[in-house]
Order: sequence, then C-alpha cells, then structure tokens
Amino acid sequence: RSKWAQAMDRLRCVRYALHLLAERAEDRLLFDFQPRLANLFGHAPTPGSNESIEQFMLEYFRATARISLLGERIVARVQQRLRPAQSEALEPGWQRSDNRLELTNTRKPLQPLGLVHGLQWLIRRPELSAIGPEAARAIDRLLAAHSRALQGPVSRGVLMELLQGSASPMRVLRLWARHGILGAMIPAFARITGRMQYDLFHVYTVDRHTLSLIEQLALLRQDRGPEDLAQPMRIQRRIDKPHLLYLAGLFHDIAKGRGGDHSRLGAVEVRRFARALDLPTEDRELLSFLVRQHLAMSITAQKQDLHDPATIARFAKLVEQPRRLDYLYLLTVADIRATNPKLWNGWKARLLGDLHSFTEQHLRSEQMTLSTPGKAARIRREAMEVLRGEGFGRDQLLTLWQDFPPECFQRQSVDQLRWQSGALLRANRGDDKPLAAVRRIGSTGAREIFVYTRDQDGIFATLAALLDRMHLAVVGARILTSPAGWAMDSFQVVDLDTRWTDSMSRNIEIQMRLELALAESPLKPKMAKKNLSRQQKHFYFPPEINLRALESGNESELALACSDQPGLLTRVALALLSCRVNVHTARIATFGERVEDRFVLSNEQGRALTKAQARELTKALAEQLVSEDG
Repeated sequence: RSKWAQAMDRLRCVRYALHLLAERAEDRLLFDFQPRLANLFGHAPTPGSNESIEQFMLEYFRATARISLLGERIVARVQQRLRPAQSEALEPGWQRSDNRLELTNTRKPLQPLGLVHGLQWLIRRPELSAIGPEAARAIDRLLAAHSRALQGPVSRGVLMELLQGSASPMRVLRLWARHGILGAMIPAFARITGRMQYDLFHVYTVDRHTLSLIEQLALLRQDRGPEDLAQPMRIQRRIDKPHLLYLAGLFHDIAKGRGGDHSRLGAVEVRRFARALDLPTEDRELLSFLVRQHLAMSITAQKQDLHDPATIARFAKLVEQPRRLDYLYLLTVADIRATNPKLWNGWKARLLGDLHSFTEQHLRSEQMTLSTPGKAARIRREAMEVLRGEGFGRDQLLTLWQDFPPECFQRQSVDQLRWQSGALLRANRGDDKPLAAVRRIGSTGAREIFVYTRDQDGIFATLAALLDRMHLAVVGARILTSPAGWAMDSFQVVDLDTRWTDSMSRNIEIQMRLELALAESPLKPKMAKKNLSRQQKHFYFPPEINLRALESGNESELALACSDQPGLLTRVALALLSCRVNVHTARIATFGERVEDRFVLSNEQGRALTKAQARELTKALAEQLVSEDG
C-alpha cells in the first residue's frame, strides 16, 4: 500500500482510539490522552522517560505531514486543469510554472544531477515558492531509490551556496524540508522531522523549531527591528561568516531523541558535516563549540547573578574569545525566540545583553571590576553626568545617595540608578508615603518596578501577591534596605494581561495600586484564588527544595524546583514571612511546566539560616506549595 494510504489509516486509528479513551467525540490530541494512546499503539512506557509518547507523536506528525503534502499536490493539479499556467523554460530540464518549479519532461526519470540543477533554480529565482506536483513526485521516487543521492559534495555545495549567498534562506529551506530534500542532504535532520517534546516548554516539532531559528537569525540581519533586538542587530553587523550561524542553527538540536546529551552528540554531527564540506579548521571548531554550548548562555543569564564577578569570569573562560561570544549570543537570542512565542521579552533581552556586555568587557580587558569600589565609582560618575543633564544638581544627588545602600551602585546599571534617583527627586518627597515607579522594558510586555517605602514586615509578600492579582509574572527581584530604614525594592515583571494596549495607562494603574497596597498598616498580603489548570495538573511533580549557606556566612541560597502553579511566588513569600526570613534577591525562571527559582536569604540577625531555621522554612514551603490535586 502507498505511504499516503498508510498515513490515512494511521489518522483514522488514532481518532478512533481517542474517541474510545475520551468516551466522547473528542478530536483534540490533548496531553492527557497521549500516554495511553502511545501504549495502545505499541509504545510501552519507560520509567522516567517520555520517549514512548514522543515516538507515538513522531509517527502522528509524519502521517499528517504526508497527507498535507498530498493535498497540496492535488490542489496544484486541479488548479492547472482549471487555468493553464504561465511557463518559462529553465534549462536544463526545468521550467517555471506560475510560482512553481516543475519538470519539462515528466516521463524521463529524474537523476541526482538533474535534482541539483533544480535546487539551484530554487535558490536563484525568488519567485519560485513551491515545487510542482510532477516534480515533487519525481523527487520522491529519486530519493526512495537513491537514499544517498544528495550526500555528495556537489549537492552539499548547493546547501552552502544557499547559506552563503542569501540573507534569508528560509523560503528555500522550508521547501527542501517539506519535500524531504534537506533530510536527504543531512540524514540526521530526517530523524528529527516531526519529533515533538512532551512538555509545555517546546511548542513546535524539533524540525520546525530549527527552521524558525534560521528565520530569527535572518531577521537579525535586517536594518531595523524592535527595541529589544537593537543590541543583537548591532552585534550581527560584525559577524564575519553569517553562514556558520545558519549551519550551527541547523545542527543545534539535531541529536534530540537519541538519549544522552543532545548538545554533545550534535557537536559530533556538525563536526563530521563540516569536515565533509572541507571547511577550514577554525570554522569547524567554531561550529562544534556553538552546538555543544548552545544552551550555556541562556542558562547562565537566567539562573546566575550577572553582577557577581565569578559568574562572568566562568562564562568568559567558557567562550574564550569575543568572536565566539558574538556568535553564541546571536544563536541564543534566535533559539529563545524560536522555541515558544511567549518566551522572549524585554527582560530576557536585557539579561542576555548584559551577559554579553560584561563578558566582552572581561575578555577585552582581562579583568572584571563588578562589585568593586572602582565599578561603583564609575556607576556613580556616569549616573551623575546623565542626571545633571536632566536638570538635577550635584549636591542634590549626593544628598540623596548618602542613604542609598552600596548595592545600588555595585549591582545595578547606570540606567537603573538614573531612573530610580530621578523618580525619587521628581516626587519631591517630604513625608513617609510609599512611592512606586513603573517603566517598560523593551517592546514585549516586560516592565521594571521600583518601590520606595518604610521598611516593615510583609512588604515582599504584599507586593508578590498584588503583582500576581494584576497578572504580572515576576521574573526577577532585588530587595534592598537603606541605612535610614527605607525599603528600595526592584521587580522585573512580564505582563500576562493582553487587554492593555496603552502602555502608559497600564504603568499608571500598576503604580497607583502598589502605592495604595503599601499605604495599609499593617500590610495584608491577599492571595489570588486560582486553581491548577488541566495542563498544570497533568505535569505536576513534587517540589525540590534545597537550602545552603553561602561562603560569606551572611546569607543562604534557596533553590526551588517545582511544577508551575498559580501564585507560586506569593506562596514562597508567605512561607518566608511566616519563618521571619528576609529575601534579598529572587530569580524566577519558568521552563514550560517547570519552574526553577533561586532566592538569597538571611535571618533576622542578618546571617545565614541555621539548620533549625532551614528545616522550619523547608516545612513551611512544602505546606504552602499546592499538591497534585490542586
């Protein structure tokens, strides 16, 4: 039987089984049903692995792709019968039929060299946006009969012609991928075609994500773009070999689904492919590095303190040279933007941009002055210069900064210090009323919030609860207290409320509600009532709580890994409040259904938590976090 008939049979069987399991006419292949369907179709579950589910979904996606391709061919043939196409001869053996690449002689079997000529026409004629039905059938037959037809130097040279000669190779790459051509050139790509990952983090199949990453890299080569891509676009202009970025993008996830470390296995694949292309040793080393370390920059930016010199020194040691740093930075930006539309925001853009800037400074000067008097003095000097340009006096600023804790100058940027100082001075404060300032970060719904109020118990819990009720997801926080007893808290949030189109009005609403909540005495954290969603219940796993004392002896670090749930930060804040534990910094990283939070804490004496306090906090956290039944 034909592969098209087999694909239709597969979908009919899946639909029938889905109706049986759901006990109704359910045509949505929801996460809840996928494990049982996989088992029904002969994929026995493996403890601790989702491979059986992913294999079942791989077969499903490939079946749908075959049917979609068949439908496309049928429609093209009907169109040709209804309206004769405008044709143009493209030697040798090819023609343009409207916007399709088609064969001139459909009776003569297509040969590998003839296919190579056709691939070159797709590259050179941008108006060709499809492959005609007869050409598609001939390509199918050729690749079925000669599986290695496109693995020689000539055909792979055509791939390099595409990557080197086109600022945006997506039109051609998508056609090649859809018709199995890219998988024939790179057999490892054929293995990831249709492969889905069973989680809430990756929303695309691996092959579609890979092609989207290439599209994002091409976007960075444009002259203009959104605000949060300004730095990547500037860095892109000094990339000497953009085609190497495209190649790294093609291979970065190519070993997924094999078990083991896909980054390490992918590095082996790209090195082998680069050697077959006879690329220079330096290029092969760069490609291997990019694929092997393609997750390193994202993990460092989201999970570690970028104002800690040790963090920057470790990352600088990993990348070794500014050129590698530039390439890895652009690959990371494109990877995040191509993984999930909800992942990229102004806050992530700032984190990655800061990591790039700090590491570049370290590599070029071979020293790092973060969190040192020299760095603090530079921050003060540059902020002073900017603020004086805005009309503030030197004595006015020096008086204000006398009550700023040292961390304001050591662990913040010039822009943050300028913004916070300006907000306080413009408010012309003469009383103890709380002040809140809000500004947008980038162009994707991220915001920064600064709060200045008399220090008292419950500030962090009150703010966390209110931000949650306002549908603002906290991704970072820094909690400082001035020598005179003022709380100076900074939050970075992502707005989940898409109803707001006016950024300024939203900022004013946030500011007013924060100031009203902080004016209450005593503070009353009010937790929003939300239940676990169906998907959150399905992917629930017990929380992992780890507490350790930091080397300074003055602070402890809480590492919390748990399933995503409503009001998570508020629950943590309430547990900290009940145990009388102070929070200094918070880093919140959400990866689909999994949340990985890190908090720097101290007890009331300003020291690391004792063993008894750590046990008490662990118990309080376990009680606050929701259970599997929601």
